[in-house]
Order: sequence, then structure tokens, then C-alpha cells
Amino acid sequence: GILYQLLEVFANQKVNLCQIFSRPNLSYQWSYNFYIDIEGHQSALSIQSAIHKLQDQAILVHVLGSYPRAD
Repeated sequence: GILYQLLEVFANQKVNLCQIFSRPNLSYQWSYNFYIDIEGHQSALSIQSAIHKLQDQAILVHVLGSYPRAD
């Protein structure tokens, strides 16, 4: 269910995912960490909204990097 929730939030905000992969969470058995690469900057309203919606669903979000698009 968690993967579906994550994908649904980004789809509803019309945010394109470039890459997604998961790794087992070594602290919790049968728990996974998801790493995603998306199009856009964290300052964009659609991405801010998606992050807030994920947090509202108790999904922990860490932004590892956010870089402006080159001209």
C-alpha cells in the first residue's frame, strides 16, 4: 500500500517521477525506504503540496537534494 500512496500523491499533483527504487529498512523488518527522483524543484507549489500530503499520511519525507534547472 505505501508505494501506491506515494505514487498517487505525485500523480494527483501532476509531478513526473524520473526514477524510483526501494531498499529494505534495516531498522524495521519488512519495512522499506523509497528513493525517488522527480522533475522539478522543491520550491514549486505542486511539489510542496505533494510533500505535505505525504507527511499528512505519516510518510516520512527527507529531501536529499533539490537543484534548479540549468538554462
